[in-house]
Amino acid sequence: MTLLELRRHTNKVVEAIDKNQEITLTRRGKTFAVIAPANSGGKGLQVKDHPAFGMCSDLQSKKDVLDYMKKIRSKRYTL
Repeated sequence: MTLLELRRHTNKVVEAIDKNQEITLTRRGKTFAVIAPANSGGKGLQVKDHPAFGMCSDLQSKKDVLDYMKKIRSKRYTL
């Protein structure tokens, strides 16, 4: 599919992705990108499995999120 066809027929691209088909985009007759459906069905990385999840959970100063946010924002608006 060319870029012009992509712009004019975006609905066909969406339909093809719904059918788990890959779309190859060409520019001046040469392939430069592939549009592929994302892995669906919950097989991806879960938030709780991400390495950054819970990285500040051991800090006692940030246990109450609302109080922590009030403290860091209070300095912003004082004159």
